[in-house]
Amino acid sequence: MTVRLKSDPVRIMSKANVASRMKRLRISWFLLGAASGIAASFLMSALFSASPMSAVGDLPRPPSLETPVSQLGEEPETQAIADLPNSSANANLYPVTVELKVAGGDTLLNMLLDTGIKRQEAYDITEALKKKYDARKLDMDQSVTVQLDRSEDDPETPTITSLLLPLSSTSQIRLERKTAGFEVTKVDKPTKRQLARSGGVITSSLYETAVDSGIPATLVGEIISAYSYDVDFQRDIHDGDSVDVMFDKIKTDDGQLVGYGNILYASLILNGKEMRIYRYTDKAGMSDYYNEKGESVRKALLRTPINGARISSGFGMRKHPILGYSKMHKGMDFAAPTGTPIYAAGDGVVEMAGVSGSYGNYLRIKHTSQYASAYGHISKFAKGIRAGMKVRQGQVVAYVGSTGRSTGPHLHYEVLMSGAQVNPSSIKFKTGTALSGRELAAFHENVKQVQTRLAELAREKMELAQADVKR
Repeated sequence: MTVRLKSDPVRIMSKANVASRMKRLRISWFLLGAASGIAASFLMSALFSASPMSAVGDLPRPPSLETPVSQLGEEPETQAIADLPNSSANANLYPVTVELKVAGGDTLLNMLLDTGIKRQEAYDITEALKKKYDARKLDMDQSVTVQLDRSEDDPETPTITSLLLPLSSTSQIRLERKTAGFEVTKVDKPTKRQLARSGGVITSSLYETAVDSGIPATLVGEIISAYSYDVDFQRDIHDGDSVDVMFDKIKTDDGQLVGYGNILYASLILNGKEMRIYRYTDKAGMSDYYNEKGESVRKALLRTPINGARISSGFGMRKHPILGYSKMHKGMDFAAPTGTPIYAAGDGVVEMAGVSGSYGNYLRIKHTSQYASAYGHISKFAKGIRAGMKVRQGQVVAYVGSTGRSTGPHLHYEVLMSGAQVNPSSIKFKTGTALSGRELAAFHENVKQVQTRLAELAREKMELAQADVKR
């Protein structure tokens, strides 16, 4: 049967013709879809290439432990512990250098064990190091560099072949494995001394002016100690006075500043009067500071047995701050924070170290058959201080406190002559040593050399040595 439509010719199609046409249509849709996919792929690629992020497929993969060293590119000199190979399959990566960093609570033994070595080996290393270094002195962030290799008798466990432990910028401890065991040596970097000169006009205090001008703080203390026999640093220093110092700088061969040596010369101009001192080593090998006449600056007693303290009360009548009435004050008070070191005013023997009435903790030192010095209101005594002990001038013997009858932390200092308290500032002690003969002539020659070097050196502001910088 045929069907005719009005006004249009009729096309009669068989079932086979319909199937063929549908097949062609499916092929066309497939080609169209494929073309669309390719176009979309090119578009996405263009968009991602313009982005700062790479496609996931382009991310570099970290090299596995099995990757040969030659394929890893340039490696750092040291590795972290987490990167260490841990199986015999990676034995080709040894030897390897590892830097261990000291953290809170670390011990050298535990740090060595973290590298994977056997406990007995770690113990043997710490025992070997004891000959040259106390491992308990490790500082935070201090580094210990070790070289690891595979053990011949146990390829599964690494072993340490060498260790390097820096002590300072100029020395280090080196440990090396030898046939007979571990060998430990201390290696010092060569250094040289270089003269330097610094100083300036005092505007606030000697200490602040000296440090601001570049004189190392450690040397400022030495200057104050040398002049303390003749200078009262609370009363004698005024604005407009000046200080001038020549000393040694210590440098490595490559020019690195690592520390300071001795003060060779110092000058203080106080109220227009100049006081020069020179360091001189006598024929017996003893070094001291002398004035231009060859007289030692050391006296039998220090004028002030404490540094940087303010005189809060002098010798004489005063209204007692606690009792409320006038009373003779038989000493000098130095106001200072609790714990400030107190120095022995002179060589002598401790007569008493204990509690004594209103003095609180009290210390008395006998210097000669005639003179003694006493220290009151102490917070605590220095280690080993007891009756009968010999002490040297300038030795720390106690610390400032507020024990006994006291309104605040300070040192009560007395000088006793034949058992009676006298005004410390009124006593004129003779010089300790006066050079004579050939020794005096040698000293004067030394003075000429110092003056020549002074004329050649201009004052400069010093850079800080690494030794003066806290870790």
